[in-house]
Amino acid sequence: MSVTELEQIQVRIAAVITELGDGSTLSGPDAERLLAVLVRIERAVGAGRMVAQLRAVEGGAWRRAGAPSPAAWVAQVTGETPVEAAQSLASSEEVVKLEDTTSKLVSGEVSLTQAALVAHAASLDPAAERRLLSTAQAAGTGALSRSARAVRHAARGPTAVDRQRVHATRHLRTWTTDDGAFEGRFRLCTDQGAVLAAALSSWRQRIFERARREGKCEHDEAYEADALVELARNADPGGRSAEPSALLGYDFGNQRLN
Repeated sequence: MSVTELEQIQVRIAAVITELGDGSTLSGPDAERLLAVLVRIERAVGAGRMVAQLRAVEGGAWRRAGAPSPAAWVAQVTGETPVEAAQSLASSEEVVKLEDTTSKLVSGEVSLTQAALVAHAASLDPAAERRLLSTAQAAGTGALSRSARAVRHAARGPTAVDRQRVHATRHLRTWTTDDGAFEGRFRLCTDQGAVLAAALSSWRQRIFERARREGKCEHDEAYEADALVELARNADPGGRSAEPSALLGYDFGNQRLN
């Protein structure tokens, strides 16, 4: 397809959007369908922009325009701030190197934000790309951000001194709140966190897929909580499933479940 054809498509899309006006003539289902289509288009166009701006910069477009830097030129073209343009260029360089991530972006299966998170982590640990893409699709951007951060930290490798300090202060604390909720917090080294994040990601995807089949939809953190329970239930050192009934009477932070 030529650039001229894309220009024609752009004109046609603009005309269709103009005809919509304020959208008052759209039914609810049509509005939902339109939103889904526009999101996919936006993501595909975003992937195309990444390729185009990189090639334009490499071809010296910013010098010909008299811009002081590639980011300044991209900012002029897109209307972004120089900082946003610089971040876009950096993400583009990482994303276009990853075939699977680029493919998911073009097909609309992941967002620009998700693609950037995956690429930033996969640039340090390429083996993590597919796992992170699965997390993006199954659990959303929040879970992906946490998993990507864990991958980056593990790949970079904390200094021996930092790891020793963090390891010395590792902990897991739990308690029961006044309304009966079981809560807690923990602290681990980043490489240990990456192990936990990977295990949770696997369970989270299964739980998400099961919920989708059943027509249920909950927020990302709910699926993560369910994943933690399933991970514990299926990883008892004694080879037994830790059923909820086994926790009755157990003292959690001086609070009892009963």
